[in-house]
Amino acid sequence: MKTQVHTFKLTSLLLLVVFLISSCSVNQSLLESGQYDALIVKEIKKLRGKRNKKEKDIKFLEEAYARAIKKDLKKIERLKAENNKENWPTILGIYHKIDRRQESVAPLLPLVSKDGYYAQIEFYDIDAMIVEARLETASFLYNEGLIALGQSVGGKKLAAREAYHLFNDAQDLNPDLEDIRSLIAEAKYKGTQRILFMVDEQDSYSPYHMDVNEFIEIPVHDLNSKWQRFHKNPATAKDIDMTVVFKMVDFELSPAYERERNYFEEKVISKGFVSLKDLNGRPLTDTLGNVKQKEIFETVTADVLEVTQERKATIIGVLHYYDHHNGELLRKRTVTSASNFNNQFVRVRGDNRALSSETKRKLNGDYIPFPQDYVMLMRAGQALTPAVRKNLQSCEI
Repeated sequence: MKTQVHTFKLTSLLLLVVFLISSCSVNQSLLESGQYDALIVKEIKKLRGKRNKKEKDIKFLEEAYARAIKKDLKKIERLKAENNKENWPTILGIYHKIDRRQESVAPLLPLVSKDGYYAQIEFYDIDAMIVEARLETASFLYNEGLIALGQSVGGKKLAAREAYHLFNDAQDLNPDLEDIRSLIAEAKYKGTQRILFMVDEQDSYSPYHMDVNEFIEIPVHDLNSKWQRFHKNPATAKDIDMTVVFKMVDFELSPAYERERNYFEEKVISKGFVSLKDLNGRPLTDTLGNVKQKEIFETVTADVLEVTQERKATIIGVLHYYDHHNGELLRKRTVTSASNFNNQFVRVRGDNRALSSETKRKLNGDYIPFPQDYVMLMRAGQALTPAVRKNLQSCEI
């Protein structure tokens, strides 16, 4: 028994040694590969809240922190020396990284091991440097926005949208930039696509001389998005980029189909139990004295008449996309919608217990008069509106 205990203790000790060596090996690997922040995060988690902090953990944190700060400050120095305004966003990002790193380590200070080792963690006052980098980055983004806005001449929407994002980023860093709000508004206006949506009532092929507008009910304010504004009134629409015209070109109404199908169903069911008797008519019993019983089955059947009613209405329309400035047809898209009338019921002659679960579901059904043409077409029209809406919202010049 003593030998087993000794072996267990020795095994536990060896496992502990392997774990410690492995942990140190991982830390050294992170340090040597330049993954300083990963090591800092790892050691902070290990040291946070512990009273008896290990000296080796503190030294790994201390070394990773010092190397990370040195690396970042050296990179900032090199980027500034290049005297390239494009470097300022990168410089600002590095300063923010230094600031976050210092904030993550600060709650641990003073950092002392259980053996009395004091960590040497140097903090840098970079507030003024961050302010400088913010202003320089804002100025760079502002000037890039002006360039992009200049490139938007001639209706180049993407350039205006890029300018909008650049100006907004610049404003976040420095709200006092010259005319920044008016520039944002100008970029937003120039980057917005204005679309005039119209329904061609005159040339549309409308069923039974119905008003085509009955099929298309789209409030334009429901279509608007960040970069799209829709209009329906040509008299009040300004600076239109694209005109989209909907034209109904065809409709289909199928005949009222009524199909009948006869089929047969059967099922073996239990009728109950009967007592078993011997040749003399006396009940048979088992060893416990219980009367022996036998289950009796019977086959039940049913003749089923299944009636299916079907009718379908389809509306076909075409969206024409025109460049509003020169009238050029940019593309056409066919839009279809359908309304389906389906009803199914059964009539049964025989024993309902023979019916399958699928047939039973149709037992409560009954004949329904077929919808009139107008009703079928109006239902198809209700499905047409979302189809047109989806196409309109996806259109871009």
